[in-house]
Amino acid sequence: MPEYTTETGRTLIPESRYKAMINNVKEKKVREYTMYEWSFEAFVDGKPFYFGITLFSSQMGDLLRALKAEEVTPNRFKWTSEVVIGHTLEFTLVHVADKKGVLREQLSDIQLLSAQQAEVKTPADIAWEE
Repeated sequence: MPEYTTETGRTLIPESRYKAMINNVKEKKVREYTMYEWSFEAFVDGKPFYFGITLFSSQMGDLLRALKAEEVTPNRFKWTSEVVIGHTLEFTLVHVADKKGVLREQLSDIQLLSAQQAEVKTPADIAWEE
């Protein structure tokens, strides 16, 4: 299990390269802002690792492009959570300071994986094949 980094009382997902499946996407209203909570399942050292990342809609362009969402006008996408759930992505998760200096998770170098690329082998799978 990865180590966690704490910044201003928030637990941050460790910076790393992840191969993760989208389990859920929920829209959240925070004051006048619309945010989306993306839930992922990854495997770290052969063990399942569940985590969530909350993004403003303005931060989701590269993610939605990787998921092949329809870009109706520049940076405006047509998509539903039902269409993206179950897809597996490979991405780099980094910590970036916001305007107030608080570290937030951000995704970069996002790639949609094919079913074959998305297959994750656990140590039990590898032992069984040998």
